[in-house]
Amino acid sequence: MKIILGLLLLLSTVAFAEPPNFDQYNYRPPPQQNIAQLQQQQQQYQQRPPKPESSVNTIVDDVLEIILASGFPGAIIIVLFGYIYRNDRNNRESQQANIDRFSDLNAECSKHMADVSAKLEGIEREIEQGKTLQLLNAKRS
Repeated sequence: MKIILGLLLLLSTVAFAEPPNFDQYNYRPPPQQNIAQLQQQQQQYQQRPPKPESSVNTIVDDVLEIILASGFPGAIIIVLFGYIYRNDRNNRESQQANIDRFSDLNAECSKHMADVSAKLEGIEREIEQGKTLQLLNAKRS
């Protein structure tokens, strides 16, 4: 019953929206002003001299100029770059230290495993000797 009422509510509800009030709030200029602005923009683009092509030496200068021209966001970018660079360097150092510790631990564990394996082989030989001795004693009796 709840499902039927929910579907009935969804299907019977119709959303109505008012048309936009462009004439009251001046969201966009009238068409005549719009055409005049487009013509002025085209003239401005045509009057601008082409930008000289950047070489490898000026690319860094261009990037720095863009960052410094942006002001506060540029300063944030520079600070974040320094923070990330420092953390990355510290992480690489700690990762190398962890790898060294792991290799030392691996070598130590391998040595201990070899010792345990040698001891188990000795115990296995003793058990086999004990079985052989019991079989010989069982045959004699």
